[in-house]
Amino acid sequence: MTWFDEARDADAAYIRGAWDFSYHMALPLNGLLKSPEDCTALEIGHGGGRILAAASRHFRAVIGVDIHERNDLVAAEHAARGITNSVLYRGTGSNLPVGDASVDVVYSFIVLQHVEKFAIFRDYVCEAARVLKPGGFAVLYFARWQWLSHLSRSY
Repeated sequence: MTWFDEARDADAAYIRGAWDFSYHMALPLNGLLKSPEDCTALEIGHGGGRILAAASRHFRAVIGVDIHERNDLVAAEHAARGITNSVLYRGTGSNLPVGDASVDVVYSFIVLQHVEKFAIFRDYVCEAARVLKPGGFAVLYFARWQWLSHLSRSY
């Protein structure tokens, strides 16, 4: 299974997912979370679960939300890899099916750039704000470097 990826096989896709999570999600959060191992993270657009798998090694629990109908395949791949702290939901394309102020981190990696309607993009941003706990963080990656996206930090 190499969902949404041009990797030669699932192992290569998951290795690349670990790199993408570490560099694009974990690095911007470095030093901002006191105890990531006590936190819950939610991924918007988990696809084949490769980045969610990497996140599962850093957080107490991870939640994946995607519009596709094959969470059974993602769950099976996670189980085969020994991942027991991930939960998968099918979303509508603009909602996050979790409670208010229920997660510490919301992240998305090269997903929101594919949203075709501004209203859906807006809904996802509003939903991210709704589900974040006070003091929580969102990392929304668009695959386009912009110096303002890094604020005053340099990596």
